[in-house]
Amino acid sequence: METKQHERLRRLSECIKRSGRIHLKDAARILEVSEMTIRRDLSSDVENPYPMSLLGGYIVALAQPHSNLITSTSDIITPDQTQELHIPNLAAGM
Repeated sequence: METKQHERLRRLSECIKRSGRIHLKDAARILEVSEMTIRRDLSSDVENPYPMSLLGGYIVALAQPHSNLITSTSDIITPDQTQELHIPNLAAGM
């Protein structure tokens, strides 16, 4: 049986899959609960099958840990991509 908390987390996960992120206020309005309820749901110790986090007022999906094995050619970074990432990496370090 799915609890209300799991139902809310599942619905949030579906919204995030569609749009990549959702603002806390919008999520509260969609789920018809308070922002604090969503905060509690995200921070609860209950096993969450939908790993999400609240960052700067937005709810985002957490990245799943990757294995050390390369599973596809898209995991390989070419020298051209390394140069493209140089400026964003510098900005992130500021």
